Amino acid sequence: SVSPAPGVSWPSGGRPATTMLPAVRIPADVDVLVGAEAAQHQQVVLATVRATVGGSGEAAATGLATFLADSKAYGRGQLSADAFVARLTALAGDDEPRALALVPALARLIRSDERRVALLQCAHRRAEPLAREPESSPPTDAHVSIFDDDDDDD
Repeated sequence: SVSPAPGVSWPSGGRPATTMLPAVRIPADVDVLVGAEAAQHQQVVLATVRATVGGSGEAAATGLATFLADSKAYGRGQLSADAFVARLTALAGDDEPRALALVPALARLIRSDERRVALLQCAHRRAEPLAREPESSPPTDAHVSIFDDDDDDD
């Protein structure tokens, strides 16, 4: 079973949820990881992306290669935050809440303050309409939690 990125959870079975609660919380900024901590976090993020795009096989390999190319392009300023999030959403099977749930974990690997904050702002803008959906939707056990609730400073 693949572990999700820190702060991202999915129901038992080790696979990302296909149905999520509508509220996705995106922070204004996150702490950047460096060194060994960043390398370890990157492996967790890649495992999460691999699981999100299909787990294994050719489709997952293609999805992961696309994600890596998009990540490099975003890091170099060749892809806008909006385009990066749109492509990430497409890789997540057009499941925008799932894609947005990955953004804070991804942002922890971006050293450029400008690029990191732009990515988080883009995700926040896209998450706002999801958070405004009627709260009368029945809850499910399939849930994405962006943060551990022990830090409510966001």
